[in-house]
Amino acid sequence: MMRAFLLIVVLLFSETLYADMPTMSDDGWYRWQIESPEGSHMYCWQRDFSYTSKCDAQSNPGALYIYARKRKGDIVDIRIRSEQCSVEDEDEFRDLGVVANVDSIGWLKALAEANTRASEDATGAIAAHASIEALPVLISLVENKRLDQDVREQALFWVVQSSDDEAYVYLDKLLVGR
Repeated sequence: MMRAFLLIVVLLFSETLYADMPTMSDDGWYRWQIESPEGSHMYCWQRDFSYTSKCDAQSNPGALYIYARKRKGDIVDIRIRSEQCSVEDEDEFRDLGVVANVDSIGWLKALAEANTRASEDATGAIAAHASIEALPVLISLVENKRLDQDVREQALFWVVQSSDDEAYVYLDKLLVGR
């Protein structure tokens, strides 16, 4: 019961709680470490904008980093990388340090809702955060009929991947038509 209450509180207040996300004023790559990777998976970006998730190989990804690329004032690329992955970045990045999960998720949610080139990737980055904080935001993206269908499908994909009991409750409601 308390867990469901926490999920509702996070969902209702997620839009106002991310004011502490560091500013990305210039073009280029930015990187931040999420506050707590517990409940997330291990991600390694490969070439050609694809990634592998090696969840079976390691249950604790260690530090988890979100990379965002800004070009001409817009975010054009989002990447996720676990600490254990080899890093072969050709471009330099500005390190924003550790960012609270709620701030990171809130910023990524706003990006997902902007229906831009990076919106689908933003949903995957949201899912990389701990499930208790990410799941209500992913569900809100699925239910937001103003969003591009591809963004909503990507959010639903990540809800289905969740092992959180609340994800199963939500999916059961979808399947029986509420």
